[in-house]
Amino acid sequence: MRFLILALFLSNLLMAQNVTGIVYELTDDGRIPLPGVNVYWEGTQTGTTTDTDGKFSIDKVENVYNLIVSYISYEPDTVFIGDESNHAEIFLSNNRELDEITIFARVTSLTYKDFEVQPVQEITRHELQKAACCNLSESFETNASVDVSYSDAVTGAKQIKMLGLAGKYSQIMTENIPNLRGLASAFGIYYIPGPWMQSIQISKGTASVRNGFESITGQINIEFKKPVMSEKFYADVYSNSMLKTDVNSNTYYQLNDNLSTLLLVHGEYFDKQLDESYDGFQDHPNVKQFNVINRWRYEDFENWHIDAGVNILSEERTGGQMGNNTLPSSSIYRTGINSSRFQLWSKTGYIFDQTEDDHTEHEGEEHKEEAPMSLGFINMFTLHGQESRFGLREYNADEFEYYTNLILDYSLFGHKISSGVSMSYNKYDQTFSNSESYREDIIPGIFTEYTFSHEQNFTAIFGARADHHNREGWFYTPRLHLRYAPADNTILRFSAGKGYRTANIISENISLLSTSRNFFIDESLKMEDAFNIGFNITQYFLPFDRQLSISLDFYRTEFNNKIIVDIEKNASEVHFYNLSGESFANNAQIEIAYEVLPRFDVRTAFRYTDAKSTYSGKLIEDPLNKKMKGLLSFSYYTPDDSWQFDLTAQFNGKSRIPDLSGNPEANLADYSPAHTLLLAQITKNFGSYEIYVGGENLTDFKQANPVIAPDDPYGPNFDASVIWGPVSGRSFYLGARYTFN
Repeated sequence: MRFLILALFLSNLLMAQNVTGIVYELTDDGRIPLPGVNVYWEGTQTGTTTDTDGKFSIDKVENVYNLIVSYISYEPDTVFIGDESNHAEIFLSNNRELDEITIFARVTSLTYKDFEVQPVQEITRHELQKAACCNLSESFETNASVDVSYSDAVTGAKQIKMLGLAGKYSQIMTENIPNLRGLASAFGIYYIPGPWMQSIQISKGTASVRNGFESITGQINIEFKKPVMSEKFYADVYSNSMLKTDVNSNTYYQLNDNLSTLLLVHGEYFDKQLDESYDGFQDHPNVKQFNVINRWRYEDFENWHIDAGVNILSEERTGGQMGNNTLPSSSIYRTGINSSRFQLWSKTGYIFDQTEDDHTEHEGEEHKEEAPMSLGFINMFTLHGQESRFGLREYNADEFEYYTNLILDYSLFGHKISSGVSMSYNKYDQTFSNSESYREDIIPGIFTEYTFSHEQNFTAIFGARADHHNREGWFYTPRLHLRYAPADNTILRFSAGKGYRTANIISENISLLSTSRNFFIDESLKMEDAFNIGFNITQYFLPFDRQLSISLDFYRTEFNNKIIVDIEKNASEVHFYNLSGESFANNAQIEIAYEVLPRFDVRTAFRYTDAKSTYSGKLIEDPLNKKMKGLLSFSYYTPDDSWQFDLTAQFNGKSRIPDLSGNPEANLADYSPAHTLLLAQITKNFGSYEIYVGGENLTDFKQANPVIAPDDPYGPNFDASVIWGPVSGRSFYLGARYTFN
C-alpha cells in the first residue's frame, strides 16, 4: 500500500489534461460510433483520430478552446471545450444525400498520424488482432517498418530491427517512458502481452529530446489499456498446435468520480519439447510466465492528472538438448533463464491556473493574457534479476534502474516551448564465467525544445539537450524536425539529429552465449554515437471515394562510434571493440494502402537496406541483415462485420552469412536464400465475444541445420547463433475473446 501511495505522490507525465470523447452519427436506428474521424485543436498541429469504437483522447492545448471534428462525407463540426470540460459526445451529420448509396465510415487499422511532425505510424488494437499477437515480439508481423527475428536457436530470444540496425538503437517506450533497456533488452519484447496494448506508435529517425538521447533509428511507443478507456471486463484465451497456451484478462473499476483502477493479468505456459529440425535440440524453449499490472488514474478535472502503476513479472524458460533433464551436465546441454521484474511508475500533470480573461475592449477585440504553464513529472523504478545458464556456463545479473523527467511546457508569443531536467540511473551487478563486474551509469541532463507553427501547413521543432555521464563526461544532442503540407493531401517531413547509448554487451548479445565462443573485450568501450537524417513524403488520393495512401521515406544512419561485435575474426571467439572506420545504414521504403472494394483493404510495401560496418579494418555488409523485404496484406470484412479474413505474405530477401570458415562444422553459404512466409486468420464476431483461427508460416519454410555441431555442444565448434530464418515450420492456432462493457 505504501508503494501505491508513493506512486500517486511521485507520479508521471501527462503534460496537460486530456479531453476524451466519442464521435457518433445519428441514424434512424440510433447513434453509431464513427471510427477514423479527424479531431484537432483549431489553428494547431495537435490532433488525433477516433478508434474503431469512435473514441478519442487528446491533450488540451493552452488557450485553445475550439475542437475541430471532420470526416470525409460528413459535415465538419466545431466544438467549444471550456476549462472545466474534459469529455465530449459529438454528433456528425452526413452531408451527402445520394439515392441508393450507403456510406461506410471505417478506419484502417494501421494509419499515419497526419498531425504529427514526425511520420508516426500507429498500429491500432484492431491491427494487433489480425494475427496471433501473444506479445510485443509478434506485433509487427503485418508491418513493413520493423523486423522481428530469432537471435539464436536455443533460448527463443528475438530481436527487433529498424532501419537496418538492431533494436538496441531504437528507443522502446511504454506510454512515453523509456523502458525495456539493460537486462530486458534480450527478452523484454516478451514482457508486454498483446491483449494489454491499446496501440503502438512507430516513428523513424531521431525522436524528441524530451524523451532522452537514446533514439538513433527510431522510437516504438506502446500505449497500454487505460482505466477510463478500457473494457469493464475482457478475457482472451489462445492455444496453438504446439500446445502453447496464453491467458489474458483485464478488469476496470471506477472507485469514484476522480479515481479509477485497472487490473491486467497474463499467464503463459508451454511445456512440450519439439524438434522439427531433428538435430537433438528443442526448436522452442519451454516457458512459464506470470505477469500482472495494476494501474490507477486520478483526475480532478481542473489542475491535476495522475497516472500510477505497478508491474510484477516472473518468467522461467528452459531449452537445449532434448531429454528429461532440467539441469545441464557433461553429457547433456541445457539452458535455463529465470527472470523476475518489478516496476513502479507514476505520471503527474499539473496545469497552473489560467489568468481570468480581460474583457476590456482593445481596438475592438477582446484581449487575453498569455497562456498558462503546465508541469509534468515522470518517475519509474525498475528492479530486474536474471539467473541464466548455457550448458555449464552461467550469466547472472541484477539491475536497478531509476528514471525521472520533469518537463515544463509554456507559451511565449504564441509559440510552444518545453524545457526540463531528467536523470537516468542504472546499476548492474553481473557474474559471467566466474568473473564479477559492477557498473554504475549516472546521467543527469537538461533540455529545451521550441515549436514554431505557421497556420496549419508548416511546423518546425528545434530541440537540444546536454547530458553528463559519470564516466564519459558531457555530450550534446541537437535535433530538428520539420513538417510541411503544401496541399491538403500532401505531407512532407524531414528530421536530423544525433543519438547516443551506453552498451551492456552481455545482455544485448545473449544469443552468443549459446555458442562455445570465448569472449574478448579488446579495449575500453566508449559510448555509441550516431547521426541520423531522413525524409518522408505521404500522399493521399480519393479514387472512387476510398482513400489511397502512399508513403515514401529514406533514412541514413552514420556512426561516429559503434561497439563492433566481431564473430568473424576467429570462429571460436567473439571480440568487442570500438569502431575504427565507417559504419552506416541506408534504408528506403515505399508503402501503399488502398480500400480496393468496400471493406476490402490491401496494403503493400517494399524496403531496401544497405548496412555496412568496418570489421578488423575492412568495410563489409553487416551479417544476418536482410537487404530487401516485401509485404502484401489483404483484409476483408463482411457488411455486418460478423466475419473478418486476413492474409499476409512476407518476402524476406537474402542476408550475408558470417564467415565461419575457421569452423570445420559450419559449411555455410555466403548468403541465406530469399524466402516467403505466409500467415492467415479468420475471425467470427458474435457481439460480446469472438472466435479466431489462424496459421503461421503456412509455406512451412525452415532454416536447415540451425545449430552447428549439435552432437558436440561442449566442443569448440558448437554455435546456435547463426539464425536467418524460422527454426520451426507450419503451425495453427485457435483463440477466443470476450468483452463486457
